[in-house]
Amino acid sequence: MMTNLVPVNMPLVTYLHPWLSQLEANAYQVTIKLRHQSNPDMSVHPHPVDIRLVRTIDKGWFIESIQVLSEEVNSQGVTQPNLNFNFLHNQFRQPDMGVVELSHPKVQELYITWQKTLMRQLNDALYGDISIDVTKALSPLMARFYQL
Repeated sequence: MMTNLVPVNMPLVTYLHPWLSQLEANAYQVTIKLRHQSNPDMSVHPHPVDIRLVRTIDKGWFIESIQVLSEEVNSQGVTQPNLNFNFLHNQFRQPDMGVVELSHPKVQELYITWQKTLMRQLNDALYGDISIDVTKALSPLMARFYQL
């Protein structure tokens, strides 16, 4: 379900474009993982973030979901999301709130503020470990369909 929220995250898609443009042409779905490296001089660290993007037919990119992860690891050794923006399903999830539609004005306000903060953290190089994983690639037949 594509929603009218796509323009809300366009500043982040635009910001990420230099990294996305370096991917192989058949990359269809990618996950960008942002992690900070320990720095004893910093008392506050940015939370780990996973951004999943999907290539659209017009060869642009659509943010499918963003997870802001907890710094803490649960008993299974897994970090849990603090915030989960799911643009594909128009849902926002926060552990203490449950699920709310992304179109809710307060959620949109939260996302816009969070997005600005993330881009500032990236500009300030607070994430020392940034990786891009291609999670799905197009077959040669589908690549021809996309005219890559």
